[in-house]
Amino acid sequence: MLPYFPLPAEANPSLGCRGIRLLLKHPQILKAQLRAILRVSAVHSVSILLPMICSVGEVVDARKILEAVKTDLRTEMQPFNPKIRVGAMIETPAAAILTRQLAAEVDFFTIGTNDLIQYLLATDRTSAEVAGYYEPLHPAILHVLHFVLETARAEGKSISVCGEMAGNPAYTELLLGLGARNFSLTPGEIPEIKKVIRAVNSQEAETLVKGLLELKTIEAIKRTLSQRANGVCGPGR
Repeated sequence: MLPYFPLPAEANPSLGCRGIRLLLKHPQILKAQLRAILRVSAVHSVSILLPMICSVGEVVDARKILEAVKTDLRTEMQPFNPKIRVGAMIETPAAAILTRQLAAEVDFFTIGTNDLIQYLLATDRTSAEVAGYYEPLHPAILHVLHFVLETARAEGKSISVCGEMAGNPAYTELLLGLGARNFSLTPGEIPEIKKVIRAVNSQEAETLVKGLLELKTIEAIKRTLSQRANGVCGPGR
């Protein structure tokens, strides 16, 4: 909780006023943050990543505010990078579906796996009651990740994967096979993920994923991955 942000009390904050919704509702705070990032861009390589995007309109509105801040800085003769890159987080089902349309408005994407999984599976990842339903290997998750990664590549946009899935070496080969090539990690996760990446054959990973995308259940996907880890070939449906 931040003292300058009048956050409302909500029964379900994950489905409430957060991310870009909150920023657009309080444009003065968004302007202050964008101004700070632009000032930093004069001396450091930084980008702007818009959180919790659900529509193209939100990106358009945020970029309008960004251009207004740029105009203010020019008037004040303050240096900044006029070509600063602007990206969108893919962490809602709406953003995933609109990846191609969003690509026309942004320079890059980042997939936020934590929220994307909980929203796609209607599962509160912090709730012990439904923790078993939060499953990164759900067929729907694999199909959505594949679609987003392939669409971003087709549209010529760089895309990274962040969240717990990106930092877990158990999912590294899977993510590579789905098309991921950039991972956002905590410092402590980097050595292990690098080790796994160096050991993975990308063609084999893509072949593995092609088979996994045909499977219908979490159990079948887990069984296939377990067999592969134990050196046994052949997916089971």
